[in-house]
Amino acid sequence: MTKRIFADLASHTAPAMVNLLKLIPEQAWDVPVSQEGFGPRELVCHVADNEQVALDWVHLAVREPGAKIEVPDALEMAKKGDYLSTDPWTAIERFTNLRKQVCEFVVTLSDEELDRHMSCPFRGAVTVHDQCIFLLGHDVFHLELLSRAALGKLT
Repeated sequence: MTKRIFADLASHTAPAMVNLLKLIPEQAWDVPVSQEGFGPRELVCHVADNEQVALDWVHLAVREPGAKIEVPDALEMAKKGDYLSTDPWTAIERFTNLRKQVCEFVVTLSDEELDRHMSCPFRGAVTVHDQCIFLLGHDVFHLELLSRAALGKLT
């Protein structure tokens, strides 16, 4: 995967989330659609927080190859971030801005920088390239959950 392909593919997630959230009635924003019990509001807050984490990680991997990262607990992040009281449109806007930063950063990297890695306690050495692929998969997973809510197929 080239960095430009990543940036192009990754740029479609935020508009898709906006479209899906528009299809979900406001009264369903807090109805669980994930195993963790997250509803659509919490999902968009989660992807925004996760995007900040990913941006920090790729910067760290480029700056300090091999640096150890801590993987935050999603449920703990939800509590600390008070997701249930957060406006989902604000969260999507935050996600959109962070995703733009990730894409802009990744396209500037050399092949050598894309191969730099961080040390994850669960996955071992994770290159910037690996993290980009993970982000795309993470997007698909959460878009699928939002699409369930949009279709009214709740857990």
